[in-house]
Amino acid sequence: MKWKWRRSQAHTARAEQVALLRQELQHDWSTEALSEEKVFYQKLLRDIFTSPDEPRPSWTRVFRRGWSRARAAWKALSTREQDSMRNLAERLDCDWVVQRELERAQIEVIHLDRAVGEVPSRVRGRIGPVEIARAPKCYIAEGPVPIEAARYLYADPIGRRDALIHGMCDRPPPSAPWVAWYTADGARVYPRAQETAYRETQARWPEAFADVPPLVFHDLPEQLGALGFIDYYHLVSEDGLQAFATALRRHSVDQRTLPWWWEQHRRMTARANPFTTEVDTQEMEQKPR
Repeated sequence: MKWKWRRSQAHTARAEQVALLRQELQHDWSTEALSEEKVFYQKLLRDIFTSPDEPRPSWTRVFRRGWSRARAAWKALSTREQDSMRNLAERLDCDWVVQRELERAQIEVIHLDRAVGEVPSRVRGRIGPVEIARAPKCYIAEGPVPIEAARYLYADPIGRRDALIHGMCDRPPPSAPWVAWYTADGARVYPRAQETAYRETQARWPEAFADVPPLVFHDLPEQLGALGFIDYYHLVSEDGLQAFATALRRHSVDQRTLPWWWEQHRRMTARANPFTTEVDTQEMEQKPR
């Protein structure tokens, strides 16, 4: 009787796998940018589990066409491990990998004079004022991303999943407190609740605030004509990188230049945060390939 119990357990487990595969087939993949490998696996699943004369999954067809192939196809479509980027930490031959990933996303490739960063690569990407650098298992995008482009990206299922605002794993929307507001004159807008603490600190250490760029305290920055930006992203997959680049090009960010006041505020933020370190200070000039 023991072998019968084990066989019933195996059938139950396979039945659960078929149920998951059936749910995967019902997902609308037409609205998502699938890689060639995912498209192949999707066709394989549909070929195994559906046909004009047999619309419901059949155990006979599953085992005849190869259960292992169907399980691998489902895993490739449903697991996050298949979507994540390869780990390039401490690899010395990563320039060509980074360049190919950026080129597939149609991002301008920039070559530095020397390799720097946690991933020792001379290759960087640029979309207008936004600079993109490779981290071990993701891309880091720094620069002023307009709030309209950020909202468009968050409305995309892939962008919401794989383009993490400020690297937050809970995937917050592009709203307070992650939005940085700036007036036309380059003044950073902060909530009024922070004004008292700022004035007290300024009175206590005035020398530390000698070269601070202009700040404004207001709870409704739109009334001042301020523009909102998201200044930091983690892109944890190639799909997320491509969705990020598409959203920025759609809003003509690739045609913009870095505002003159942006670097002043970035340096002030880095100085105020003791955990921020200047890793790369090279000018991103175009070098011959």
